[in-house]
Amino acid sequence: MVSRVPSYHGVNVGGTALTGLPLNREGFGAGLADVVRVDKDDLDAVRTAFEQAPGRVAAVFAEPVIGAGGVWPPQPGYLEGLRALCDEHGAHLVLDEVICGFGRLGSWFGGRHYGVQADLTTFAKGVTSGYVPLGGVLVAPSVHEPLSADPSFVLRHGYTYSGHATACAAALACLDVTESEGLLDRAVAIGARLEPALRTLLDEGRLADVRGVGAVWGVSVPDGTDPVAVRDRMLELGVVVRPIAPTTLAVCPPLVIRDDELDEVAAALRTALA
Repeated sequence: MVSRVPSYHGVNVGGTALTGLPLNREGFGAGLADVVRVDKDDLDAVRTAFEQAPGRVAAVFAEPVIGAGGVWPPQPGYLEGLRALCDEHGAHLVLDEVICGFGRLGSWFGGRHYGVQADLTTFAKGVTSGYVPLGGVLVAPSVHEPLSADPSFVLRHGYTYSGHATACAAALACLDVTESEGLLDRAVAIGARLEPALRTLLDEGRLADVRGVGAVWGVSVPDGTDPVAVRDRMLELGVVVRPIAPTTLAVCPPLVIRDDELDEVAAALRTALA
């Protein structure tokens, strides 16, 4: 299995083994065998992983936009390159859509936003807006058809609360609101209003980097600036952001945020940096 650095895929044993954040793996032993981690956006490294283990690579795992690893959108053509390599070598492409899914980039899924079809798509948080725990996996025909072709085969996998009616009802309600209130388009509008304000701070030298898409943004503070201290000051001003060591602040507003509230986010960041 091939995953990327940085990346985050949860804290179960499989997700921890795949995660490209060394601190997350400290103290948990060797984890799963046969996991190869490569630098983000390095297609040549993925190609090398296939060449060094011919016929043995089962899957490549990727977040469409890296989230907890620092908010890194893919370089142009990168996800398409992963898809092509998986097709060439008979491996599955797994997209972790826990962050990007259900409208945050302006499309229902990050893969769709970038025009890439996954074989397996993991999802969680966004499907219920976080109000009720729910996660799942979307299974494409490339995975489903070989399993269902044998009527005697049983995939012996499940959880006590799999398919729980309450969680599914919450998801349906959330999806209805996402659709009826036009929140996919709202994600695009959030980016269109927030990006210029962030780039103004970059042009003024108050930030070292700005990156993002839709309603997922990350900024890098200058060397010597503590992102936790910036976060704490912004909390005092009524704005929630997430510090990610060593220099990143994740700025991911709710899709229902108003334009004047987006302006407050930028103003609070300016004040905190000052």
